[in-house]
Amino acid sequence: MTRLELVDHLAMQFARAQKSERWAMYRLIAPVVDHANASMGLRDYFEFNQTSLHGTSQSVDIALLDNSGLPRVMIEAKRLDRAIAAEQIAKYLPADTRGIVTNGLHWVLCLNGRDKLVTLCDAKSREMRPHALDEIVAFIRGESLLPQEWRSQQDDYVASFIRPERLTKTASAQRAVHDVTVVRDIRGFRAELDRLPGISPLDRVLLTAMAQAFEELGQISSTLRIEFRKTRVSIFGECLDGRRIARLELGKRQPDVLILTELVQGDEILCGLSQPAPHDKGPHMRRFRLSHDIQAASFGRAMAALLNVCDKPNENRAVMSA
Repeated sequence: MTRLELVDHLAMQFARAQKSERWAMYRLIAPVVDHANASMGLRDYFEFNQTSLHGTSQSVDIALLDNSGLPRVMIEAKRLDRAIAAEQIAKYLPADTRGIVTNGLHWVLCLNGRDKLVTLCDAKSREMRPHALDEIVAFIRGESLLPQEWRSQQDDYVASFIRPERLTKTASAQRAVHDVTVVRDIRGFRAELDRLPGISPLDRVLLTAMAQAFEELGQISSTLRIEFRKTRVSIFGECLDGRRIARLELGKRQPDVLILTELVQGDEILCGLSQPAPHDKGPHMRRFRLSHDIQAASFGRAMAALLNVCDKPNENRAVMSA
């Protein structure tokens, strides 16, 4: 595909945008990457497994690999209406490896702790910006770039101004509904933990440590509402307008824990146990991945202590992380 054909193709896709990440990947992102890589000859690899900075094994959507199998470019793809930021790819990047996080419209280019936002079309006129496409292609190819507008890596998110069309469905899938049990005391927490089917060994270590921590604290705070489902455990905080403040997705080999960003920012205990990453759906939650028994047990105790005093964040809870 020539440069002019690519510009026309992207303009046509933006005019009839769809919501799915797969659509953004194959209609917007992959054509740009293929065009850039045509002169490079790197091997494209989807779902490239990479160890992130917080020590867990995760996958990058697209990687361009050299002859030795090392990634030269790594790309994290999001659907068109997702807000994006440099921190969604930075955790994967070794030194001198070019990284991109993109929803197809906005492209955040990242290299060695610096980043730049490039947008493919104008917000008002919706006209394509061929020079922006040229800059993205040049970055993928590793060509020399002017340093203007590059900045030290930021955590702010940029939202898409193009809204996907709502497609008419001929049939609707029925979402599986799992029974929910609400727990507000330690006895109920222990009972539900014993009944949970099919959870991983590390899930059980984490939840058992939480139960022990609640027992040492004397109770589960009256401001918490804990919901047990077959597939996850969710915790809501009445002191924070009833919002979900934590979630554990069950059954994964490495426990996948989300905690409200405002609770864990600057928290030396939890962040010292596992490096937090932004949640894929936005910066309001931070994701933690746990890889062994000692880490899971320590994290469970610290997590219970944090959540139990979420309405009193300055309370000393260092003893619970011991």
